[in-house]
Amino acid sequence: PVAVDPSWPTDNCIPLGTRFMMSTGDSVTICQTPVVVKVSAITSDNVMVEGSGVINETASKPIVGSNCQLTVYAADAEGFAEMRVRCN
Repeated sequence: PVAVDPSWPTDNCIPLGTRFMMSTGDSVTICQTPVVVKVSAITSDNVMVEGSGVINETASKPIVGSNCQLTVYAADAEGFAEMRVRCN
């Protein structure tokens, strides 16, 4: 379990471990973590995420500056992606 810093967000954020949808240009905060996911590009099979680089569909990468990983479940050419953040 991750120790929760009281300065980390608990409102207006995506709950940790929840699958969520994003589109190109979106930025979301992950609750109870220091993580902010910023998407700069989405293609038919990968997502470009600030701080993590290109993540292929069905793959995970660490999020720089945290003990968390971002998994991309689906990405499509229309510019939408389904993702989830998990932390140790």
